[in-house]
Amino acid sequence: MKCLACETYEDQPQEFTFQDATIHKLKDFDEMKILVCPNCGLGVVNQQIDATALTDYYNSTYGGKTKKFALSDMGNPLGTHSIDFRSLSQIALITNFLELDESRAILEIGSGKGDFYIALKNLGINSKYITFEPQKEAQQKLRHLGIETINKSFEPDDLAEREEQYDLIVMSHSLEHFHPDYVEKTISAINRMLKPGGYFFCEVPNADLSQYPNAGERVVPHLTFFSTRSLNHLLSRNNFKINFLKTCGNLQADKNANEDRKRSNARGMYEFREDPDNERILRNVYYDNYLEEQSRKAFRKNKLLKLFVTILGERISKRIFDLIGKMRRASVEDALSTEYFRYRDKAEFIRLLARKG
Repeated sequence: MKCLACETYEDQPQEFTFQDATIHKLKDFDEMKILVCPNCGLGVVNQQIDATALTDYYNSTYGGKTKKFALSDMGNPLGTHSIDFRSLSQIALITNFLELDESRAILEIGSGKGDFYIALKNLGINSKYITFEPQKEAQQKLRHLGIETINKSFEPDDLAEREEQYDLIVMSHSLEHFHPDYVEKTISAINRMLKPGGYFFCEVPNADLSQYPNAGERVVPHLTFFSTRSLNHLLSRNNFKINFLKTCGNLQADKNANEDRKRSNARGMYEFREDPDNERILRNVYYDNYLEEQSRKAFRKNKLLKLFVTILGERISKRIFDLIGKMRRASVEDALSTEYFRYRDKAEFIRLLARKG
């Protein structure tokens, strides 16, 4: 096998299976293995996955963080006042290298429910912003926020008419979802879409499986597993100058996926049934029940909010919501104390900021 990052050859790469999933999954993941380069730590799946099936899975079924919270956030007038600490720390890093103002154009690939955009707005940053986002629940939330959204997964061919259009391109926990065959093509396309001197910000799990086999990073539906070394190789080879490449968060060595699995198994979180509408998908029963409960809670909360607005009127209600939102906003000290501002070696997230060469 030739590593797509460091380009070395390895006849016997280290092999891993995917860990049990607590969300819905494609059956393909039960058969796939992860092959890890011993030289740079890059992990890749060992077989192709049907592109149409994968697209349908992301469009309708995938249950990451967005699906868990999109329903409860929808229509919540307090939601736009909260700032996601991860996004806040990412923007703090980026603005050390690039001033963000209304003259800047930002493209985000895989924005989820819009945390990065909301953080920008709450910080008074009014750069032009557009996103690619395939998840239906996320698309609803993005429309609610008034974000210009391309309702699909990004593909390298999408760079047509976008060459040298953006000052900043952001991928936060998105690149690991790309099949290894498309990772380098995607990085190359990003370089071409950036203006001269533009920046690419990327955050991915620190998934060097040979170093951290029990950190819980063999996650469905990730398809590529990055180390700092492999990202360095990939970006440097594709006309990027790396300005920042470090890890942040909790230490990988402190995590214990085996113990987590025992607890999850005791709660019945690994029971699956075939999707009645798509035989290639296995639905997690526990997760389905969880989403149902979240939907009921969201319905009750939104019903109360609408009643509140009906009684007090839109103008007064908006003032009250604005005041409550500001009161709920975390302090600077709270933000700075989170793991997202803690940079150290061998931590759980890799952050990279690279300038177009």
